[in-house]
Amino acid sequence: MSSPQPRIVIIDDDPTQGKLIEQVLKSDSYAFTHCHDAESALALFGKGSRETQSAPFDLVICDFMLPGMDGFQAVEFLRRSEHGKKTPIIIISTHGYAVRNRAMGAGATVFMSKPVSPAKLREAVHTLLAEHHKTAGANHGSGGNHSHTAHK
Repeated sequence: MSSPQPRIVIIDDDPTQGKLIEQVLKSDSYAFTHCHDAESALALFGKGSRETQSAPFDLVICDFMLPGMDGFQAVEFLRRSEHGKKTPIIIISTHGYAVRNRAMGAGATVFMSKPVSPAKLREAVHTLLAEHHKTAGANHGSGGNHSHTAHK
């Protein structure tokens, strides 16, 4: 039995940015969902499978500046939710280290500065998905919080 296609949600109010991220990652077999605000993405996390106790996505890529709930609030909400507490989250922003510190403090796994290097984004996604699948398969209880920072 082959493993399922990794599911990535891209949260960005700029459809062009979301499509650029998808283009960077498209050579790999990922299933993408685009949300234009955090509330839409968080609603999808609320629909995780109770039978399998799995999150609807394997990775979140979230812009910092969003209408309504911002990236920090989205990360904090996910970290408190049943299906988002162990899902890797990449926060992307143009705002540098002040935002980086706040994002990491909120529970982001990786922070990346815009413009994002395609190679660094691919590397971060590959690493996070490999770690996530390894710990999800082997560890059903206490998981460590792995934090990484990537920038230009």
